[in-house]
Amino acid sequence: MTNVKSLSAINLDSDHTPKLKEIILTGTNISNVALPIGDRLTKVHYPAALTSLTITNNNGLEEVKFEGLNNLETVDINCAKVG
Repeated sequence: MTNVKSLSAINLDSDHTPKLKEIILTGTNISNVALPIGDRLTKVHYPAALTSLTITNNNGLEEVKFEGLNNLETVDINCAKVG
């Protein structure tokens, strides 16, 4: 979903994205991302517009990158391990 400027939020519910392994959102205006819970997600690239970051029980994450951190206001990480 790179460079999709018309979205500002995205919810990637586990029930609707059972095979999702990578999320690349760079170049978008998405400011809030709800990741699916579970171990299958391995890579997330966040956009510069991100204002709130929540990572919960995503122990399979191996790569987390940020296009920019200037807009980030809230961070909540609750995992046994990330990366």
